[in-house]
Amino acid sequence: MSRIVSKLLLVFILTICISASYSQDSLQSNIELNLNEHPPLEIPLRYSGTYGELRPNHFHAGVDLKTQGREGFPVYAVEDGFLSRIKVETGSYGKVVYLDHPKLNKTTVYAHLNRFSPKIQNYIKGEQYLHQTYEIQRYLRPTQITVKKGEIIGYSGNTGNSFGPHLHFEVRDRESEEPMNPLQFGLEAKDNDPPTIQGLYLYESEEPQVVTTFENRTMIALKTVKERIQYSATDTISVQGYYSFGIQSFDRLDLSANKNGWYRLELKRNDSLISELTIDRFNFTENPLINRSIDYHFYETSNNRVLLTTKEASNPLGFFKNSPSTELFKAEVGKIDYWKLTLSDYSGNTSSIDWTTKGVEGVKKLTIPFGNSTINQTVNNQFLEAQLIAIENSIYSMEGLDFQLTGDTLSIEPKEVLVRNPLLLQIIPKEIKQKPSWVSYAFFGQIGKKETKFIRKVESDTLSVTLRNTGDFHFAYDSIAPVVTPRNFSSGQAINGYRYLEIEAEDKETGIKSFEGYLDGQWVLFEHEPKQNRFTFDTSDILLIPGVHTLEFEVEDLLGNKAKKTFSLTIN
Repeated sequence: MSRIVSKLLLVFILTICISASYSQDSLQSNIELNLNEHPPLEIPLRYSGTYGELRPNHFHAGVDLKTQGREGFPVYAVEDGFLSRIKVETGSYGKVVYLDHPKLNKTTVYAHLNRFSPKIQNYIKGEQYLHQTYEIQRYLRPTQITVKKGEIIGYSGNTGNSFGPHLHFEVRDRESEEPMNPLQFGLEAKDNDPPTIQGLYLYESEEPQVVTTFENRTMIALKTVKERIQYSATDTISVQGYYSFGIQSFDRLDLSANKNGWYRLELKRNDSLISELTIDRFNFTENPLINRSIDYHFYETSNNRVLLTTKEASNPLGFFKNSPSTELFKAEVGKIDYWKLTLSDYSGNTSSIDWTTKGVEGVKKLTIPFGNSTINQTVNNQFLEAQLIAIENSIYSMEGLDFQLTGDTLSIEPKEVLVRNPLLLQIIPKEIKQKPSWVSYAFFGQIGKKETKFIRKVESDTLSVTLRNTGDFHFAYDSIAPVVTPRNFSSGQAINGYRYLEIEAEDKETGIKSFEGYLDGQWVLFEHEPKQNRFTFDTSDILLIPGVHTLEFEVEDLLGNKAKKTFSLTIN
């Protein structure tokens, strides 16, 4: 007994020492990450997305590296470290690995993987079987799974919210978890083209404060001074009241047709730096600020993003440097100013616009931004009674909120705009109240172009919903179970030589909530790829002896409708 205790004590001491050495290394080392020594992929690096790009409701936290339209390329650890976190989910990053590099005080992230390396796969699959779940997240100790620079940690894929095979790669500060621009650390990005300028816009107002929605937006006519590099306004621009500017632009890297983001913006007036924006680091909490940094109304109506060169006083976005003005520029009658805006990509290619403004008399009017006043409105008919509650300035739109009930459809207009402050909707569905048995099949959803998007299950005759967008909403009913179909096998057949068994399960009404698989009564892991409605069982997980085996697969939709299929499988 004493020998066993001594061995356990020795193992404990060694573990503490190893962990302490990681901590000391992180405090003592000044080594910097060098992605040029070993990038995450060994194929030529081509980009479909760059760091900090303006995306729907967020800034892009890393780079997207193309994988030649295929999955399965080895993904490598860029530096020595340990597996600190691993996650498997059907959405977001899909299969993702987080590596900590204590000596560098960095974390690197590798997302949308097809599968993990064997030692990582064995660990996470063990956890999935232990807890009988496909979606899983685990945080690991520094000594559990260590990796060396250049070691394969997984294989590129298309899992999660990915719309084509690629590797999403990030570098984060290990302590703050803030994503940083990977190009800062030597990741190769061949780029010989300057940023493309699509448009320069003038915004005018009667108020000095910066806002993100303007009635008076004017596109400034430009002429080419030097092809794709230098432009100038065709005429002197008359300004009155308060004014500012916005830029619509993108950058392209070599060997890629994708419209990516640039790296730096500089705005000068009379050779003095007014505003600088550098895409190098941000905090995830700043993602909602993207809609306060662009002309949101223009984006809402045209799907084009114009970045404002000044910002709201309440917008703490860290990309902006040199304390840019939080007030619009004031026009002085007769005063002439000379402006220059320069865009740079990380390779140093630049494009610029020069223009001149002259202050004139008069003030242009501005419709109140964000539009709506406080609302507490009730609508009522034979189908529904509903109340909408919204505080002042809840939406990113110049239009006020309008709440209507037509038949069984609730309409909140203007439609398809982003909500700044949540809208509270309280509903009494009279039809369901009169027929309580319908409750188990009812859900509240937003009416889309092809189907009703599930928002919430109805659990009583009164419903309270917090909305983050506007549009048309109604109650829908779903009593139909998902449809389950085997894809590469049939019941009763021999499956010798089959590494994978695939099942298709689709629910067109509300979507899949959960699923379970059992082989001879024992839980087995099915991997779920929702983009293809595919569920895959790796037969090597279980020792299949000769004979007849029973495979059961059960799936449940968001309203609790279930489908169960049983298959007879033979091993000869």
